[in-house]
Amino acid sequence: MLQWTLKTLWLQRAATLASAGGVAGAFLLVILLEAIFLGESKQMLSFIENTAPDVWVMQDGVSNMHMATSFVWDWKVEEVAALPGVESVSSILYVNTAVNAGGRDWFAYVVGIEPDDPRAGPWAIAAGRAEPAPGEIILPQMFARATGISLGEQARIADTDFTIVGFSKGTFSMANSVAFVSAADLEDILNVGATVSYMLVDAAAGTSGEELTTRIEAEVEKVNALTQEEFIDSDFEMAMKMGVEIISFMTIIGSALAAAIIAFTTFVQVASLPRARGRQSHWGDQPLGLRERRLSESNRDGYRVFDRSHHRGRSDAGHRLARPRGHLPGIRNIIDAHGRDRAGRCDARGTRAGSVRRKCRSGLGVRGVVP
Repeated sequence: MLQWTLKTLWLQRAATLASAGGVAGAFLLVILLEAIFLGESKQMLSFIENTAPDVWVMQDGVSNMHMATSFVWDWKVEEVAALPGVESVSSILYVNTAVNAGGRDWFAYVVGIEPDDPRAGPWAIAAGRAEPAPGEIILPQMFARATGISLGEQARIADTDFTIVGFSKGTFSMANSVAFVSAADLEDILNVGATVSYMLVDAAAGTSGEELTTRIEAEVEKVNALTQEEFIDSDFEMAMKMGVEIISFMTIIGSALAAAIIAFTTFVQVASLPRARGRQSHWGDQPLGLRERRLSESNRDGYRVFDRSHHRGRSDAGHRLARPRGHLPGIRNIIDAHGRDRAGRCDARGTRAGSVRRKCRSGLGVRGVVP
């Protein structure tokens, strides 16, 4: 079976290559989409990775930034800053929302930063300023490339218009880009006051992030503290969970496509095999097409034997043709009977014109064509 399969695949090289290419293409599509999603998930961590505090402090029960909401009273910022082992604390207000710019809506992280603390602001600027004042916004550079907007034009968040004063680098993502506004403007949009979303804490020399998280959670009530590494892992895990259904769906599609290609190739291979036609004859169990071909070959052999005998002058009416070797007895009987009859006819008319002799030699008269 294996030998037949390999031989068939080798004989049908074009179909085999096409099938293998189709299967490889289906799985390559799944791998490509998964790689794109993985890259986008990592890009969503750009804000966390580039701000790079030692410890993140947020509302109790929250452990990530992606698709999360966190509100902490602003007086807790002062409590954290007063703890031993804390070098500095920066706070941000944060929300996931749509930003309308260039006639399109972009889903983005909108970060509200304090004017006197640019720690959480953009880390690379392509054009304009890096610190937004009230009524101003900094957008990813990709927004300008995609829509053609420029500095000085307007962008909108909810019902509030902002003037674009800068374009940042490395802040674009198909899932979540990062836009920067002043903390006061974002408080007005969210209709909240005296609150922050996250605290970015830097540890003093000689204090580890693990020590500081334990101290913060013990001294400040109703907050969750994570080291930079823990926060990145938690946010990345959440981002991947958001895409598990998409990846699973694309994997199912790719697998189904590969299975369909394999099934179609198998059907074509089987359908192209020779088919046994008709029913079996009384002298053997070979397919009818094969028996007819062998019978034809046997008849030709019988005619060649007769033709050689006729030219030697031995074609009398009672002459029996030599039996062709390697054929079934039933076929020999048919050829012998036909050969005797035909030999007698040709001998009786041997003195006629050469055309009759040519008919005898050419094999005509199998069904009584020769008169």
